Amino acid sequence: FPVTIPTTSKKTCHTCYQEKIITQFEYNRQICKSCRFLQLSTKNKEKAQDYIKDIEEIKENIPILENFLMQIPKDTLVLINTHYGVGRKAADSKNNIICNIVQHFRSLLNPNLCKAGCGSTVIKNLTVCDKC
Repeated sequence: FPVTIPTTSKKTCHTCYQEKIITQFEYNRQICKSCRFLQLSTKNKEKAQDYIKDIEEIKENIPILENFLMQIPKDTLVLINTHYGVGRKAADSKNNIICNIVQHFRSLLNPNLCKAGCGSTVIKNLTVCDKC
């Protein structure tokens, strides 16, 4: 006989102290799904701030920066990307996000480089070379 759990069972969240239906809790958890989501997003933002401090220290050394960014989870990279104002698409892979951040810091080190990423030098008023 299959055992069914009635959805009218209630449980109290240990964070918000609200009584909620048992389906709003993950299995064997005392904190509801919405509170866990808020906790995780806060934790990710704090981690991103720590990573940003480290990035500020190594941003002149591009190879070390790239290796450092490879160690960061994608969801945190998205927050870092937003912090620096680097554009991205929702479908971007982790490697594309890292590439965009690295190109951003390369362009800050040498403002005369082509913004399209080919590496050639451009005239002062232009941002992209003739080839791109």
